[in-house]
Amino acid sequence: MFEQEVASVIEYVIEKSGNPYPYYNEVPEDFLVPAVYFPVPEIVTGADTLSTYKLTYLWFIGFFHKNKTEAYNLAMPVLKSIKDNRNQIPIINENGVCTGKSFYVKNPKITVSDEGVVQLIVEWDSRRIYTAEAVLKMREYFIDRYAKK
Repeated sequence: MFEQEVASVIEYVIEKSGNPYPYYNEVPEDFLVPAVYFPVPEIVTGADTLSTYKLTYLWFIGFFHKNKTEAYNLAMPVLKSIKDNRNQIPIINENGVCTGKSFYVKNPKITVSDEGVVQLIVEWDSRRIYTAEAVLKMREYFIDRYAKK
């Protein structure tokens, strides 16, 4: 099962790149082209606020075609669309329907990896609320003072 932001990126990338064949776990030796490969994203954690932490996603999405020019032609419309949309990706729900909300991605970029392979690098911060334990709040307090003799 994909997280909502991850699923939203997948949907966006496939649509904007012209619906290439998607691969999610491994790319087989006899894979079809044009193709897009969604490996597991790298995730770094960090503090955010007193009540939230953040997960920073770094995703190297691979585009495969007969040569690097064709692979670039798959990736470039996605990059341009993200930039045209002010670095925002629309969020989809469990049914793949846009929710009307979006999230911000840091400046994406394209790199040429190999002949017929181009990577789109997408990075974003996902903020999460800490799991709060129920605690009993203090209702009264007493100050124990001592007298000097």
